[in-house]
Amino acid sequence: MVYQVLVKNLFNDMFAFFNGKQTMDLKTLAETYPDEPLLRAFISGLDQALSVPYNDVMKQCYAFYKKYNGRELSEEEWRDIVDGVQIYNQKWQNTWCRGLILALLSILEKEDKDRKGKTPTEKHPEEGETEEGGTKEGEIEEGQQEMDTAA
Repeated sequence: MVYQVLVKNLFNDMFAFFNGKQTMDLKTLAETYPDEPLLRAFISGLDQALSVPYNDVMKQCYAFYKKYNGRELSEEEWRDIVDGVQIYNQKWQNTWCRGLILALLSILEKEDKDRKGKTPTEKHPEEGETEEGGTKEGEIEEGQQEMDTAA
């Protein structure tokens, strides 16, 4: 559940950031999500993000993550995940897109290890972050779509 909240909040905050729907700067995001690889994937290669329909890419990535998160995955599902990542990368052929999907793949792997008791990871919301909706700064504004709860 911890990763689900992190991913949902970060996707909502990045949607707001990319679409200028609320006042949020990179410093605020970095303070809210310190050392978070998914944030680094979002802000790395922003020039590449501008060359694709980034809202569509984010929605597709989030839907991919939601499909597999929060539960034990079979070997067949892991094969489907690998196939899905390859199809996604062939579709977009973009370094920013690749970074996002690989960061989400890494989170799925961490969830799996945590579920199996292989890593003692429990992330708690940081200062400025909420379990319900990302940063404290933003309410959902007109035109912004809240990403569904990742369950």
